[in-house]
Amino acid sequence: LEGHSKPVRSLSFSPDSKVLLTGCEDMTVIMHDVSQASGTVATLTGHDSWVLSVAHSPAGGECVSGSSDKRVRVWDLGQRQCVFTSKEHTDQVWSVDYNASGSKFVSASDDGSVMCGVQVTG
Repeated sequence: LEGHSKPVRSLSFSPDSKVLLTGCEDMTVIMHDVSQASGTVATLTGHDSWVLSVAHSPAGGECVSGSSDKRVRVWDLGQRQCVFTSKEHTDQVWSVDYNASGSKFVSASDDGSVMCGVQVTG
């Protein structure tokens, strides 16, 4: 796969395994079409430092990313834009994930906190 200019830190397949998300030290999340090897679908920009973690939502229409910039971002993958930014952490965010329904995400940071129960959708 191509598209990043620095080392990749995190990977996440879509629920249908057609799209692979990669989070990278180049401060981007890239959507790769791996079903037909057509390459990069979109590059999501907005983080101000390394992207350390990325996770697809269970429905596949969103993803969440965590970064060294202390931010957690939720992305609408259809619109290819950030729809929510959390500034709750005071240190880099190493891990992110969704609950089974995709309505909430969790994040873990070097500040010692786990942020959970954040409502993402409706």
